[in-house]
Amino acid sequence: TVAIATFYKGYVLSDTGDFAGASENFQKASKIFTKLKDTMRMVGIKNSLSILYSQNAFYEEAKKERDEGIALAKLTNKNNILVSFYYNAATDAKKQGNLEDLIKYLHIGYETSMKSDRIPFYEPIFFSGLANAYIKTDSLEKANYYLNELEKKEDYISGSNEENYIEVQKNMAFAKKEYSEAIRLGLQHLTLEEESHSWEDIKNAEAFLAKTYETTRNTNEAYAH
Repeated sequence: TVAIATFYKGYVLSDTGDFAGASENFQKASKIFTKLKDTMRMVGIKNSLSILYSQNAFYEEAKKERDEGIALAKLTNKNNILVSFYYNAATDAKKQGNLEDLIKYLHIGYETSMKSDRIPFYEPIFFSGLANAYIKTDSLEKANYYLNELEKKEDYISGSNEENYIEVQKNMAFAKKEYSEAIRLGLQHLTLEEESHSWEDIKNAEAFLAKTYETTRNTNEAYAH
């Protein structure tokens, strides 16, 4: 019980930006789970630590925790957990500008998710991720393929999936140099991200608007964002 409480305290501290405190709590919980030989929770800790390190640009440390977590997850045949690791690997690749690895891990993650019991949850996430990735590589035909796949199901573009769908739309608009539309969608996306209270996603939404306003030579709005 103490280990579980410590683990969840780490989550809370991470969400509020206290990364040192989060890391300390994750490490404490990890030692207890290791002694208890609780493989599933050890995997969860590895995943949380890899995300935490990634948020602070410690990519080597993140990869180490993630690789160890993947090895443990494969032993337990838990595809849901493996999907999370592969998606996070793709996220790290995107942050480092490694588009080849970004696309590779998104495809691996998607293929793994098709073996899970949560396909309707994962599929729209990977469709939007792949669409955004192909936009980044100027492969708009491939990006449009995944955007069309998203739009085939109402559930894939609404509710909890709306944020990702709007993100694809705004990136597509920017790629097509439709900057007024990109700004409209960017502002809509920022509002959705602010409601979710994820500091990293809010930062990325602000950065997109800053870039788009700068492209249109609206320096005041660019600086504000």
